[in-house]
Amino acid sequence: PAKPWPGFLERFAPAYEAELDAFLRVVRGELANPCDGREALHALRIAEACEVSRRERRPVAMSEIPGG
Repeated sequence: PAKPWPGFLERFAPAYEAELDAFLRVVRGELANPCDGREALHALRIAEACEVSRRERRPVAMSEIPGG
């Protein structure tokens, strides 16, 4: 198995902790969700395009992904 880059966890741990903390605050109702449904759908479509690109080993245009 691949090992993470040296220092990766130490460098990015605070960012991941802050992201998780913000997520939990939204779930608990302590913080308004800064992302609306339209933005979430757009992020999902980008992730889908990335997965298709990885699987097919080619660039993928957003117009190929349903929901736009």
